[in-house]
Amino acid sequence: MIMFLQVYSAVQDNPILVKLVMKYWDKMVRYAEHILKDRQDAEDVVQSTFLTFMEIFDKYRNLSEEQLETAIFLITRRKALDLYRRNKVRRHLNLEEVENFAVQVDEGNSIAHVISKLSEEERSLILLHYDVGLSLKEIAKTMGLSYAVVQKRFNRAKQKIKLYVEADVNDRSK
Repeated sequence: MIMFLQVYSAVQDNPILVKLVMKYWDKMVRYAEHILKDRQDAEDVVQSTFLTFMEIFDKYRNLSEEQLETAIFLITRRKALDLYRRNKVRRHLNLEEVENFAVQVDEGNSIAHVISKLSEEERSLILLHYDVGLSLKEIAKTMGLSYAVVQKRFNRAKQKIKLYVEADVNDRSK
């Protein structure tokens, strides 16, 4: 609540920004919290988003409300993902998430073990897509890469996972 009041007092001279803060604050906090899994970090990101948006508002002054909403959410997503990467937040996948990942895992073999064999970039791609729920296009924007590069690296990472799982299954069957 304190952060909301700080942002509100910073934008109170601009009725359009006041309206945006009032209308989208809670939505943006929930959105950032979905990415970060931490309420305090989410509020920090949203506060930073509005302060950034306040600085660059003149560029966006003539946009419709829907376009302003999109711009605010894009800034929030970028800031949340930057913080996510900076803190290297990684949740351990549980068995329900493994089912969503669509990998058959035998007893004694865990998806975390398989993913740990990937390079840092490959792990990031897999976790951002399956754990955080970002599309490959969103990942490409976030990482500053082209969609084609992200798609190719993502597919290679999935192939490696498949090979690792198959190798583990073959090793156990011997």
